[in-house]
Amino acid sequence: MSATGYLIGVDVGGTSMRASAVTTTGTELARHRLPTSAELDPQRTLDRLIAELRAFLPPDTGKPRAIGLGVPGHVSAGVVRRAANLGWRDHPLAALLRASTGVDRISVSNDAAATALAESAARGHRGGVLVVPLGTGVSGALVRDGVLLGGDSGAAGELGHAPVIPGGEPCACGSSGCVEAYASARSVVRRFRSAGGRAHDAADVVAAVAAGDSRAAAVWDSACDALARGIAGAVALTDPGLVVLGGGLSAAGEALREPVDRRLAELLPWRDAPRLELAVLGQEAGLTGAVALAAAAIGDGQRAP
Repeated sequence: MSATGYLIGVDVGGTSMRASAVTTTGTELARHRLPTSAELDPQRTLDRLIAELRAFLPPDTGKPRAIGLGVPGHVSAGVVRRAANLGWRDHPLAALLRASTGVDRISVSNDAAATALAESAARGHRGGVLVVPLGTGVSGALVRDGVLLGGDSGAAGELGHAPVIPGGEPCACGSSGCVEAYASARSVVRRFRSAGGRAHDAADVVAAVAAGDSRAAAVWDSACDALARGIAGAVALTDPGLVVLGGGLSAAGEALREPVDRRLAELLPWRDAPRLELAVLGQEAGLTGAVALAAAAIGDGQRAP
């Protein structure tokens, strides 16, 4: 293989990091994973991950054409402005990777943006796609015709901290009434426990709803309502034809999609609501999207291994 024949995508997480080396025609060459340790600087873990991944490749493989990274936090111009789970603030990730790898084309984006690229490509969808990952927090990203719309500060599409309930629940961001304060997995569990319910995770709350627990139903209804409100605002401004619900909470399936879809129609009586679907790539979305970021850095149409 020539020195410019492959890409590297990295899914940077608070508990682990995964990397994949993929040819520009979409063949995966190698994959590697390392835990993110609280005792070790995440940047050192990332450098080691990429070095070990490259060690799996033939000696004459050379450098990748580009490296794409999806990071859980606010990213702008290659700098991670804030990633609480990694302890990064104003972290010049792209510049540091250029120095450690010798690769010029480094594309760093929010992990929701990477997921949005992957989910859009998986469907072959043309037009606008709003992807909303629902997990420990709530995020979001916009893609139109396969191109990520990042905004001036790189935070376009971020629904989690859109205030939708005046005077509502306090949010970790310092504001109140945000979508994330109601619709994140963490918030769903917290609010159910506050109502006297018992739950280890969001799946327990969903099970309690199915079992007829009125406390769980009230928490779930408010989560779906807040989420629909956030999506309705984004739809009014950006007019996507498709909205995709992803992340761990999307495992609730139709118990999530159907009430959000119904509420969205109520909030948008003046127009047809966009199609609302559940994510199809699951845990692969972040890594597949990171490869897409690398491909975009070289202007290649490649989107997935």
